[in-house]
Amino acid sequence: MIEAVAQVMEPTTEVTSQEVELTPAQARIKAAKLRKLNIARKKQQNGYKKMIERYTANYRDSLDQIQRQLDLIEKQVGSADFKMLKDICTNVTPAKLNEAGEIETPEKKEVNKAALIREGLNLIVLKREERIKAGLRKRSTGRSSDRKAHKSAVTFLNNRNEEAKKRSLI
Repeated sequence: MIEAVAQVMEPTTEVTSQEVELTPAQARIKAAKLRKLNIARKKQQNGYKKMIERYTANYRDSLDQIQRQLDLIEKQVGSADFKMLKDICTNVTPAKLNEAGEIETPEKKEVNKAALIREGLNLIVLKREERIKAGLRKRSTGRSSDRKAHKSAVTFLNNRNEEAKKRSLI
């Protein structure tokens, strides 16, 4: 009985991994399918590339627009005042130390560009008001909507300044 099992387990035919020869017509069909598959892959990859380029282009455009606004504010305000505003709008994350006193994460400084633009525009309004009070600029200069916007901005900034003074006294 053991001999019968041993005979069953022995392969009677050898299995080889030889490739089956294709006829020329079959080879052409296989090559055409591979070309079609490669073309579809390339189209898909190009579609992904175009999508990524579109998104990164929009992101770069928005960064360029922010930088143009910051450059314009720096020209109007002056570099010394702009540096002061930049220091005010910078968030500093201190370095983290481990128990041995070694630095795990270094100090990180981030400029809040939205706040920098907003406060820069507020500073431009205040400088304009100084020129008006000094007699270097007429209050009636510009469109009525511009004058209304200037007046409301000045009252807002004055109220904010008064509130800050009250908080500092308390």
